[in-house]
Amino acid sequence: MSEPKKTCPDCNVKTGKLHDPGCDIEQCPFCHNQLMSCGCKWIQIGLEPHEIDLNDTEETAWKLSLEDKGLIPFGSETGNRRSFI
Repeated sequence: MSEPKKTCPDCNVKTGKLHDPGCDIEQCPFCHNQLMSCGCKWIQIGLEPHEIDLNDTEETAWKLSLEDKGLIPFGSETGNRRSFI
């Protein structure tokens, strides 16, 4: 069995630290899929998934939703992926 990685292969943060914004590896705390490509941001702020880009107010609401839920640090990711779409 191989030893777990000590740094994220995309953003290079150390185990236990939060990913850099836009990291390909970061997991969504709502659905546990890839954060940058899941549809949770639209759902969490009450918009239709992938219909439009978020404006500044909506982007702020999404960031607050992530903070309230709690971002997932590198090394704490789960394989329990769910789909809300």
